[in-house]
Order: sequence, then structure tokens, then C-alpha cells
Amino acid sequence: MDNHHIDFFRVHHECRYVLSGNPEIVAGFKLLGYPHYFLHILATAKLLGVVALLQTKSHTLKEWAYAGFTIDIIGAAWSHLAIGDGITSPLIFGALLAVSYIFYHRVKAQVSLQPSRA
Repeated sequence: MDNHHIDFFRVHHECRYVLSGNPEIVAGFKLLGYPHYFLHILATAKLLGVVALLQTKSHTLKEWAYAGFTIDIIGAAWSHLAIGDGITSPLIFGALLAVSYIFYHRVKAQVSLQPSRA
């Protein structure tokens, strides 16, 4: 099993965990002031974002997925700040997202520099 399958399995598991209505996650969203149904919207969007990042056909779709995850992380940081909570977790995920984005573009640049095989 390659890394893409492992990543997809992990995210699928996390989304199922969120969508199951886990009391800790529901309580956390309630503390942030969000309605319960927002969990389902967010988990679905994240799952679709991961699928977009794993696909290899459309670079534009990947860029939109990165933009969506960036908006999600900014929203998470803002929400945590609004209730006086720390923003360590969103900052860590934001840094990981930035590293992923930088390496995605480095790999993309290297692939485009390789001569095409006829």
C-alpha cells in the first residue's frame, strides 16, 4: 500500500470519526459557537479536499484544495482566538500545509523540466 492510500485511509477514518457525532468534537464545536451540522459540512469538504490533493489530473483543482484548506486553517485560528483559546494547533497545521504546498510546487517544477519521452 503506497502513501496515497494510507493518507486517504487516515483522512477517511478521521472524517468518519467527525461525522459519527463524537461527543468531544461536538462539544468543541459548540464551545466555538458553531452548530452541529457544520461538522458534517466541514468533514465533507475536507474529505473532498484530500481527494483533490491526491488526484494527478488537474493542477487547478489542487490549487483550489490548498486554498480551501488555507481558509479552513485561518477560520480555525480566528475561532480559537475569538474564545480566548490558543492557536497552536491551527498554526501547526498551517505550517504543514505550507510545507506541503512548497514541495508540491518543487516537484511540479522538476517534472516540467524533465524532457518528455516520445
